[in-house]
Amino acid sequence: MMKIGLPMGFVLAVAGAGLMVALLGSPGHAQSKLGDDDSESVPDAKKPPPPPPLQIAGTWDGTIQDSVKGPGTINLTFTEKNSKTKGTLKGTWMVNFPNTAPFGEVNDFGTITGSVVGNAVAITLVPAKGDDIGCKNIIHSTEATVEAISASFVACGHTGTIAIEPGPEPTTVFVNVGDDFFYPARVTIRVGQTVRWTNNGRESHTIDANPSHEKCKPSSPEAFDSEMLGTGASYERTFENAGTFPYHCEIHGCPMKGTITVN
Repeated sequence: MMKIGLPMGFVLAVAGAGLMVALLGSPGHAQSKLGDDDSESVPDAKKPPPPPPLQIAGTWDGTIQDSVKGPGTINLTFTEKNSKTKGTLKGTWMVNFPNTAPFGEVNDFGTITGSVVGNAVAITLVPAKGDDIGCKNIIHSTEATVEAISASFVACGHTGTIAIEPGPEPTTVFVNVGDDFFYPARVTIRVGQTVRWTNNGRESHTIDANPSHEKCKPSSPEAFDSEMLGTGASYERTFENAGTFPYHCEIHGCPMKGTITVN
């Protein structure tokens, strides 16, 4: 065999009549050549920005199905403050269960806190004084739209579902009668709306407009009064004129009072 001198890294070997050429590169050079055949690494593409939150501020109403209280109606009214990626909800809620055994009609009230991220809506119904449930109701929907929200909820061992859609202001506004208070004690409605008082207390109560000739002040511009309401009984009145209408419980006197303001 004969070796022929070549530049470093190359050896030409001749054996007999045959010719064998071996290309021997340095490791660094070989790796660089292999690298030339590979595509260069490409950085991950930037993730697209999240979609803006749904615009769902306003009044929503629909139905509720509670594992303990049965079917009812629900109304939510809230505002929405948005950033580019998230909306923050605040407002009020009202639920009416017309036939809750053994109590009869039951109303629940309170305030709303919540958030909107894309089409995912999380709403917490925070109960207020006089509310029958007395604990937070957590509602979550991952497929909400501006036309409908369907969701499940959990509250104090109660489970259930709601289905709501945008709607007008409720024609009936509910007030709880307790021992011995009205809740909400101050209610503002529009002309033509109806107020429905339901006694959720253990004692009997009445709804009486403050007259001008007795000590309960200030007086109401219109007279109205209910019969004695036992537990679960209700009384309602439609207000056709604007004004401020203070009232009290005739049984428990002026300290048990409330006011309806009609705009």
